[in-house]
Amino acid sequence: MQLARLGFTALWNPDLIVAAVVISALYLYAAGRLKRRGLTPPTIGQRLYFLTGIVLLYVAVGSPLDALSDKFLFSAHMLEH
Repeated sequence: MQLARLGFTALWNPDLIVAAVVISALYLYAAGRLKRRGLTPPTIGQRLYFLTGIVLLYVAVGSPLDALSDKFLFSAHMLEH
């Protein structure tokens, strides 16, 4: 099977995109509420690390890298780790 024959949903997982956006929005909303309540909110660096982690998680399990690792390349599978 060629990678080009796989459809959009096999290469990109729209459900995970929505989940990643919702989780990120909830995190940023909760961080803003901490500041309004007078508690110590996460620093800008901590927020960036969290969002970077969400993006990397999506790349590992929701992008074409996942299809490559499942069907074609062991090296892509190891990159996911």
